[in-house]
Amino acid sequence: MDLELLKEIGLTDSETKVYLALLELGSSTKGPIVDKSGVASSKIYELLEKLVQKGLVSFMIQSGVKHFEAAPPDRIMDYLAEKESKLSVQKEKLKEMMPQLELRRQMSKYKSEAQIFKGNKGWKTAFDDIINTLQKGDRLMITGISKFDPEFKRMIYHWHVRRAKKGIKADILLNYAAREIGEKLIKLSNTKVKYMQKGMVTPAVFLIYGQKTLISLPNQRTFLRIENEEATKAFKSYFETIWSQDTTVSKGWDALHDAFYSIPDQYKEGEHYEIIGAGFGEHNVEKKYSEFFRKYHKYRQEKGVGAKLLFYQKHVANEKYYKENFKGKDGIQMKYLPYGSSVPVPIIPLKDKTIMITQDENPTVITINNKNITNAFHEHFKSLWEQDVTVATGMDKVHNAWDRMLDELKTGEEYYVMSASWHGQKKKVPEYFKNFHQRRIDKKVKAKFLFTAGTKAMLKNVEKYYYTYSEVKFLPKTIYEGMQINMYNNKVLFLVWREKEPIVITIEDPTVYKTFKTYFDTSWGQETYIIRGLDAVQQLFEDMLESGEGDFIGARGYFVDERPKFIEDWEKRCIKKGFKLRNIVDKETKGHKITKFKFAQTKYTLPKEFAPLSVFWIFGDKVAISNWTEKEPIVTVINNKGMYDLYKKQFETLWNKGKDLF
Repeated sequence: MDLELLKEIGLTDSETKVYLALLELGSSTKGPIVDKSGVASSKIYELLEKLVQKGLVSFMIQSGVKHFEAAPPDRIMDYLAEKESKLSVQKEKLKEMMPQLELRRQMSKYKSEAQIFKGNKGWKTAFDDIINTLQKGDRLMITGISKFDPEFKRMIYHWHVRRAKKGIKADILLNYAAREIGEKLIKLSNTKVKYMQKGMVTPAVFLIYGQKTLISLPNQRTFLRIENEEATKAFKSYFETIWSQDTTVSKGWDALHDAFYSIPDQYKEGEHYEIIGAGFGEHNVEKKYSEFFRKYHKYRQEKGVGAKLLFYQKHVANEKYYKENFKGKDGIQMKYLPYGSSVPVPIIPLKDKTIMITQDENPTVITINNKNITNAFHEHFKSLWEQDVTVATGMDKVHNAWDRMLDELKTGEEYYVMSASWHGQKKKVPEYFKNFHQRRIDKKVKAKFLFTAGTKAMLKNVEKYYYTYSEVKFLPKTIYEGMQINMYNNKVLFLVWREKEPIVITIEDPTVYKTFKTYFDTSWGQETYIIRGLDAVQQLFEDMLESGEGDFIGARGYFVDERPKFIEDWEKRCIKKGFKLRNIVDKETKGHKITKFKFAQTKYTLPKEFAPLSVFWIFGDKVAISNWTEKEPIVTVINNKGMYDLYKKQFETLWNKGKDLF
């Protein structure tokens, strides 16, 4: 057996002999081990103790006598792993010591030009020299501050108050762990504070002023001052290299926590910060980010700092989450980036710097310490925030627009819909709106609907959703078809019901809202309007069928001749529904299809001179007066119950009296 290998991993020759002897002996007392291994009896206990410490030997006491036993051979591998682990730790500690060792070596060059100050008195002498040396407008450079004990922290802060009051400028570069003192110092005049990248440490604290450098050794109240132009120039160069570095990168949830929780401290109560591209990361980490922001925003609210968030369109649904959790005068304002906008990470422009965050499983925080870049992002945010018009495509975006409308409306408030319809979406849309209107009813939000012509039948199965806390009217044929317009709270939504992908256009502007609302009010209150063409007349036939019964005065069947296929289908539906029709015509109309419907009654008491002038339709609380011109029929529709009752009475008089009236 090659025993050299055991020696190489840390066992001495004697330790190796004792361990091998025990492997063969099993549990044994001192004597057999000495005999088997051949080591000196005086050394055996010392050797066994070292092997016990290495975990290669164990012992037990039986009848007052120690019995030793070798650990299994695979314990040697564990011993080796432990040595490797210790070596790794030692390497890291030595690596941390290297800057300090190098600093000591460098300082040896300036021993004749260096002074040492110790304790609080020494600190006062050394730091008073900085204030006495520098004049108003001069610059002090400080780098490497990490942590102080509470007493020293107070001393340093009050000294900086004196320094700032004299007008001495200080550029302070702190280790990341010193954010607490940094947040206090930044509030002083003549003071700028930056932070080194997280994980970066310095061997000591350096204060560079004039031709001098004051060095504070870590965790000691000892200060070394070097008055040497060459040395100070080298320290200045080191400082400027780090100070002028605009961008730092840090990773992990601790970095994300530190970045966000530092934001409110940079603002006064009542102020707000901004985010371009707010969101919750990808689907697999949304819950984790939601919980993080839930805790953070409570802290933000306690500080009295607000936030303006421009969300990605895909995170529109999170608006409800924010509104439910973060209400109040110092809460959150939310808008959405234009559809299709692509910002790779949330961007947070603050006072003098910008934070960018990748929201994945292990977040990355990118800090840009550049005021010009930050100002550019503020301007970009402002242009997006003040943008009045957004366009979104897809059914989910339409649903989000409606949900947002309902969320923004309070109990008792009302919204208005012009040209309500589901054109091209008759299967998908109604199911969503059943749920929507149930929520609207539960919230007691009112609505007024001006539906497009021909949609009355579509409402039959969903009447409870549209006739509760709402009013419904119907527009004449050809008015506003193909585009629905919603109006509420100074916003106007245009919904284009395309078959594949509907579009929603949102305009947030009081003037636009007022214009469309006036148009809606005019249409809502309009009792008389004019329609033209065969399609308009065909819609009147449909409306009359929907009402269940109708009366004609002077119908001569011109439309019946023009649309025979429609009339054939219409007649079948009338019979099936039990529709009733009465018609007063002149004798020359006798035998025409208009007089031969199975569901119709006809009287031929109208004078021939009267028949060609106009046709009167009396049905469903409305009166229509149609005239057939050379090009197209023109119909005047009067949607008024009083007028309907008047014409109905006139019809009954004609129907009951017959030719005696003429």
